[in-house]
Amino acid sequence: MRVLLFCPTLRLEPETVKAILAQEWDGGLDVMFTRDNPFAGPTEESTDPNRLANITHAYHKAQLLTIAGGYDALYIVESDMIPPPDALKRLAELGVPVAYGVYALRHGKPVVNVWRYEGKNLGMSLSLYPDELRAAWGKAIRCSGIGHGCALIRRDVLLKLPMRPGPGNTAPDWSFAEDCLRLGIQQWAHLGWCAATRRRTVVFCGQAWRSL
Repeated sequence: MRVLLFCPTLRLEPETVKAILAQEWDGGLDVMFTRDNPFAGPTEESTDPNRLANITHAYHKAQLLTIAGGYDALYIVESDMIPPPDALKRLAELGVPVAYGVYALRHGKPVVNVWRYEGKNLGMSLSLYPDELRAAWGKAIRCSGIGHGCALIRRDVLLKLPMRPGPGNTAPDWSFAEDCLRLGIQQWAHLGWCAATRRRTVVFCGQAWRSL
């Protein structure tokens, strides 16, 4: 399987570069770091419209490059992620259309990026259901998204779904998850490991996730 590893950046962390270059993969793998933010003056605020527009631009670009380049899948690693060396391999082994690595969202209350699967509805983070989160730890589970911080998306999904702006003040990963649910495209999360963020290392500790 030929994979495009795409890392969109506003500010690239050295730990992320090291983790990306350490990814274990036996197939074809091209790595692209890109700082292409055409909308001026974005901030770190989660609802900054220019920030959201730049994110949408980046993922639309990744989609086009994956399709035009004949890749079998797009592997997104955002610029503050520290995926373990076998992250790509373990996500690919799931054999599902969309596979997410697990991490805590950076903005707002630190909740895990695994949204509970509820059929056609988007659901909410498993952090709100600590018993279910604890039971899921170490497994791969079906989910309703969400988050492109560490995600493997198969080519056939990219051919069906545009990377479009999220509803309201949300990023395109939100609308992507909703579109997958609408079309019956399965999304899974691998809870066997954690893709830590540079700013927030996350551990599983009995009752729930916590930030250190």
